[in-house]
Amino acid sequence: HIAEALKANATVTQLELRCNEIGDGGVIRLANALAANATVTSLSLWDNQLTNAAALALADMLKVNASLTTLELGSNKIGDAGAIGLGDGLKGNASLKFLSLQCNKIANPGALGLAKALEVN
Repeated sequence: HIAEALKANATVTQLELRCNEIGDGGVIRLANALAANATVTSLSLWDNQLTNAAALALADMLKVNASLTTLELGSNKIGDAGAIGLGDGLKGNASLKFLSLQCNKIANPGALGLAKALEVN
């Protein structure tokens, strides 16, 4: 329902959805809606049981979204593939200024992949 509302949203700039058990499916729908949204600048998805699938959907959204400046994904289950995917999404993104990935399952390969992507961001 939130995802559908975002498609027509012209006023809400911050979405705080912490600790809601949204899961990958909900975030995939949110990411699809945010791809066409020009008003939301901050999205917090802390502690929502998100995995690489959600991170990859958000990465695709970042490739086309030009308004999001803050993305908080702490305390989820995002691993190396999700971190690398987010890095790929950030390569062409000029708007995101703050990305939080605290307390996930990202190891050295994911951190290195994200760091390499940030070198060209």
